[in-house]
Amino acid sequence: LWPKIDNPNSGYRLAVTGAIKNTAIDYEDIALFAADYLLAAYPQILLQRYRLKALPESATALLEALGARRGCLRAGGRVDYQRAAEILVHEIRGAALGRLSFETPGQVEREEAARRAETAGKESKTE
Repeated sequence: LWPKIDNPNSGYRLAVTGAIKNTAIDYEDIALFAADYLLAAYPQILLQRYRLKALPESATALLEALGARRGCLRAGGRVDYQRAAEILVHEIRGAALGRLSFETPGQVEREEAARRAETAGKESKTE
């Protein structure tokens, strides 16, 4: 069994890379996490890979653009988010976007410090 992962972002990062079984994940959820991170950390790669004219403003907008470009459409021209999410996750895992890092030095420590501060703030309010 997997150990308990206290930092949800660490769990998402592991899932994006494929370290967590596909049966235990929701592709849309993971793709939204990955898309949000990619928009912030690797915007030029997204523009090049998906031949976007402009960088989408949100993770959802990125999945919509990817889905529209790759033909992941349902009746009425609506984007099939599940298929678009699977494409994004598989392309990340297959290095189609290049070799990417979803974790930088110090990132986990900053996230843990923020989580501890949030927990301490909640505890002080209940006292």
